[in-house]
Amino acid sequence: MLICDIFLVLFLLYKEYKSLTQIRIQYISNVRHRPDQFTILVRGIPVCLDHDARGCSVDHFFSKHHPYSYHSYQMVYDGNNIEDLMCTAASIENRIEKLRQRIVAKKQNCGSILCGLCQEDIGHLEILEKKLQDIYHDIRLLQCENILEQQELPAAFVSFKSRWGAALAAQTQQHINPLLWITEPAPEPRDVLWNNLAIPYRLLALHKISFVIAASLLTIFFTIPVTAVQGIAQFENIKKWFPPARAVQLIPGLTSVVTGYLPSVILNTFIYVVPYAMVALATLEGSVSRSKRELKACSMVFYFLVGNVFFLSLLSGSLLYQIGESFTHPKDFPGRLASAVSAQADFFITYI
Repeated sequence: MLICDIFLVLFLLYKEYKSLTQIRIQYISNVRHRPDQFTILVRGIPVCLDHDARGCSVDHFFSKHHPYSYHSYQMVYDGNNIEDLMCTAASIENRIEKLRQRIVAKKQNCGSILCGLCQEDIGHLEILEKKLQDIYHDIRLLQCENILEQQELPAAFVSFKSRWGAALAAQTQQHINPLLWITEPAPEPRDVLWNNLAIPYRLLALHKISFVIAASLLTIFFTIPVTAVQGIAQFENIKKWFPPARAVQLIPGLTSVVTGYLPSVILNTFIYVVPYAMVALATLEGSVSRSKRELKACSMVFYFLVGNVFFLSLLSGSLLYQIGESFTHPKDFPGRLASAVSAQADFFITYI
């Protein structure tokens, strides 16, 4: 009877997974093709010895090892200078637009006669337009092929003729040297963190170690406000350490506000900064896409909250107050631990 039940369960699982697979295949066949599904990101590209360029190295490598599925490639260039010029151009365009609107408004107020202020604004407008033209000229010069070759990075986006070819190239090791020809699925164009593509692949390990160290330092630094918050929550201890605090009891209801809501407000204020700090640290880690950066930041925030808000709040609260008695009566330690957790119930309920 048991064997029949096992086979029945296996058959039902087979039918369920078969139906899910069919639904998945139907969805993939009906969905609109996206370029990132046919593209992989290649890093650690060596320089071609014959042509002293990485572009021909990419073309030769994938034409040789993936001759039937390889389609084309696009090198990645260091465009920080162009990006800075584009930001400057956008700022000047906004200033020109505002200046034109101001000139039109002054002309309407002054009539057909141009006042001295209008002449001054027109002269300033001409200077800005000339400066904008110079910036666009510099951008076009930086986008020339000869200049771009000098800004070439050891990274490229390689496109394939099919999803299968892209998946095969992304999930297999391409070279005996693990630091060369590193492949991974390409993120969506709007999801790429272009600045992180300039980080050499061999330095990513150092970036990740630095990220872990920085997150650990942030966690250690956060022990200060958590300990202070739990000190406020333990009002009985405050009265022993600081007798003037008993004046709070003279106002009806103020004690419950101080011990119940005030610690949660202070802790949430400090925690509000944590996600932004984790996103900044995840950016320094070297993630090539915004989605990976946000996923890493979310996981670190989760571990941060579990480690600091729960365990550290418990340790810095009533458990440390009873730890001396736990050493003298070790048999009572489980009961004291349970009472320590329950003593923080009001804080955690208010915090949630």
